[in-house]
Amino acid sequence: MGAVTEPQTASPSLAEWRAERDAKIRACFDAGMLLVEASRTTGISRDNIAAWAMRNDVFWPTYIRPLRGVDVQDLPPLPPLVASDLCPSACRQLWVSVLTDQWNAIFGGHIGVDADQRRREAMSWFMSRDFACVCTLAGVSR
Repeated sequence: MGAVTEPQTASPSLAEWRAERDAKIRACFDAGMLLVEASRTTGISRDNIAAWAMRNDVFWPTYIRPLRGVDVQDLPPLPPLVASDLCPSACRQLWVSVLTDQWNAIFGGHIGVDADQRRREAMSWFMSRDFACVCTLAGVSR
């Protein structure tokens, strides 16, 4: 009697694999999951999910759920913004503090599991469009 061989199933192409991964991510996004929940559900890293969100130009909340079902019309009106109320140095200081916070997340010497995750997120942020925007608002070159 000859050996019975199992028929070989072709592994999915890269395009098929990406389409399947993107469909999983889109389903989590449409379900209103947080980024960390989607990562746990799909087994896809947070960095890859964040990259997907950037490629698809969508905002994906990481840790805090946005308010859903809140009508802007129901919110109290904000007072008018007067240009003389703005302080350019205070605005620049705000954005410089954002840069400083991200820098310290990487090089601040914090330890622990949360610190490692925060460090990875900060390193990813330094390669994002948000970093470029904050640099512009802070008045520094990248």
